[in-house]
Amino acid sequence: ITALVAGVLNGHYAGPYRATDEEPDMLVRIARADDPANLQGPGLGNPLDVLTIPVIEDSAAPIYLRDLVTAQFSHEPNVRSRYQGKPTITITADIQPGARLSPAAVQNIVQDHVQSQGEVLPGVAVSFGGEFESTTKSYVSLLFAFAIAVLGMYLVLASQFRDYLQPLLILTAVPFALIGVSFGLFFSRTIFTIGSFIATVGLSGVAVNNTILLIDFMNKNLRQDKPLRQAVLEACAARMRPVLITTITTILGLLPMAIGIPNKSISWAPMAMAFVTGLTSSTLLALLITPANYEFLGQLRLRLRRRKIGALRRQRKASSGPV
Repeated sequence: ITALVAGVLNGHYAGPYRATDEEPDMLVRIARADDPANLQGPGLGNPLDVLTIPVIEDSAAPIYLRDLVTAQFSHEPNVRSRYQGKPTITITADIQPGARLSPAAVQNIVQDHVQSQGEVLPGVAVSFGGEFESTTKSYVSLLFAFAIAVLGMYLVLASQFRDYLQPLLILTAVPFALIGVSFGLFFSRTIFTIGSFIATVGLSGVAVNNTILLIDFMNKNLRQDKPLRQAVLEACAARMRPVLITTITTILGLLPMAIGIPNKSISWAPMAMAFVTGLTSSTLLALLITPANYEFLGQLRLRLRRRKIGALRRQRKASSGPV
């Protein structure tokens, strides 16, 4: 019956029609009065006339479509929107000018309200689009870019230093920078925007320069057969001035934009603030923590080397003893 009603209302696919150069699909439909292709007669004018179509032809008691179904009128939208296979309704809104709300804050408010109305709206899910959706996609793409940048730096540093642990010491400047970005934006009451994330990705490549200078100079001192502690102290004393000079000049160049002199930009100020605070923390923490980490790693390697040498000596003594 469902197939019959669908064929009456929409037509029935009868198969392909073989023409000279193609095979178009042939659709059989009931002639309607408002159809210009109807050349046989008036056809069906009222939509309820489809109920008079006989399903089974019989001269005594034919069975019509009205004997099988019941027609009801209802209002339905002319377009049915679906999102991920489910019926959806799109609601659009804008934040009022001058309101102290961000798209993320509005999303949280609406999400909390929908969750509190779970009994009234069973089975209803809310999905946010517009500016919030585009911002979320941008954050995800920048997160992948950040991970790829860190991985690329590790591969380059590992090939240059010919070591797998020293590049990890160099890359500790990245979390040092993230600490500064977090606290800097929090205390300055600056919103973490796309520009701030871009500055963080760029900062991951700038912050490692200071640790590269320190560790490279420490390695040179060790190649000159200097003790580990002396190599670390001499490298810190020799490289502290150039590290501080380059960092201070960079910070002073971006500080007016971060503070807002003469005018604070909504788009550029968060980026400059993230760069300034992240570079400051990464430089200070690198000068304090990187030498300690380098000496700890060097002492650990010396202990492992001594244990290995001791094990080899004991093995040789055991192999050269009396049988």
